[in-house]
Amino acid sequence: MMRGWVAAGSAAIVGISLCLCAGCKGGAGTATSKQPSSPPKSAKAEGKAPETKGLEKKSTGPEVDAVAKLLGSDSVADQRTGLNQLPEIKSQADRDSLREAVRNLCSSDAPEVQAGALSAWAQWAREDPGPALQGAKSPHTPVRAAAVQALRTAPRSVAQPVLTKLKNDEDSTVAAEAAAVLAEMLGSSHEDTAIDTLIADLGHPQADRSAQAGMKLEQSGRVNRQVIDRLMAALQKSQNAHQRMSCVIVIGLACSGTSEGQQRFSARTKATYRVDVRPEPAYTVPVPLLMKVVVSDPDPMVREAAAEALGHLGAPESATALAKALKDPDAMVRRRAAASLIVVPPDPVKEELMAAGKGDSSPEVRRFAVEAMAGLQDQREAGLAVANCLRDANADVRRYACEVLGRIGTKEFTPALLPLFDDPDEDVRWKAVEAVASFVDPEAKKAFSDALWDLSPRVALAAEKGLHNLGIGKRMLTAAERTGPVRKRTQ
Repeated sequence: MMRGWVAAGSAAIVGISLCLCAGCKGGAGTATSKQPSSPPKSAKAEGKAPETKGLEKKSTGPEVDAVAKLLGSDSVADQRTGLNQLPEIKSQADRDSLREAVRNLCSSDAPEVQAGALSAWAQWAREDPGPALQGAKSPHTPVRAAAVQALRTAPRSVAQPVLTKLKNDEDSTVAAEAAAVLAEMLGSSHEDTAIDTLIADLGHPQADRSAQAGMKLEQSGRVNRQVIDRLMAALQKSQNAHQRMSCVIVIGLACSGTSEGQQRFSARTKATYRVDVRPEPAYTVPVPLLMKVVVSDPDPMVREAAAEALGHLGAPESATALAKALKDPDAMVRRRAAASLIVVPPDPVKEELMAAGKGDSSPEVRRFAVEAMAGLQDQREAGLAVANCLRDANADVRRYACEVLGRIGTKEFTPALLPLFDDPDEDVRWKAVEAVASFVDPEAKKAFSDALWDLSPRVALAAEKGLHNLGIGKRMLTAAERTGPVRKRTQ
């Protein structure tokens, strides 16, 4: 109804304009003696359906004949204009009528025209990939780049060899686009050759190929465990450390899921899921291989990636391998091992974990070891182990020790925490006061009162909360506060 009303109104306006033009002959404002006897009746007035075919056709985009004329022109500018207007033609049948003209331009001597024609040819490359295959051999970079995009829709059996070659193109942009298109094409395939082609790109330094392949392998590996098998095989055979590291990372991401250790960690930290559907349980088949890699691979970055992957999988049996990794000569490997023991149940290796928390040369290792100690089944034993780290030389370690004791500790640990109310580091004081406040220990009343005057607002607020927890509603005001200008305005 609305479209008919608009069309009828437009027709009436056109009719009136014609009448006025007919009455203006010879010069502006000069009326002729011949006037229409009556205004034309609109289609709506006669009860007929308004004719909208002409108007609708104009609104769909450029006329097909006009675009065909541009495409067939000898002018490069006209050809480029026609190619630019081609996407505006909405009807597939109309575009198909221009197919042969576009195909002819795919072999144009003008690189810019050839590139534009190949971009347009993508819609027909599935049935006829010939122009794209020919364009891939062009000496002109824009033409090869357009050919890559056209091959996106071509049959894989035809496109894969060409794209594989273009991944090594001298132009980094063409190489990157070819790698991305091929990764997308192979990502959903269950064939070993397709999976192996993606794996071969892992660890590749050029054109972001490793990242493209890794993302596709991680996505497909979650639903197709055959991908994990191929990754494990490559991990054992590859001589390229970067490729082995990438294999480990993809395995860890694709096999991650819920585990007992993760659930206990979530409960301790009061974590909640942001979605209703929880992840599937972790796929632990690669765990034995990762346990071997974390202690025996010759490259530290591969061992580090394996330690992190074992944390993603959370298998209890991996604790022994992670304990060995806590003695690795590389600090980053030890750090990842300690961090993974936050999720992997650490009880079988608690002695190694406590030793790392107390004596490792890296503060990062000690900090993660302190947090991992909270996972010990005996919470008192865990608290005592963490309390031994409260005197650490590094402020971050002391802060994490305070935070962990606040989660698992009791009043028993108040005496160990009270000296940290005067720690030189503001964050340590804050976490120490916050931890003791959670114990609701009356023995800390004086310490809370003193901490109210800490220069750090966070420390003072934590102390005030500690007093509130003890049933003390407010601190006493000084004489200056009782009589000061702010206080007078509020009274």
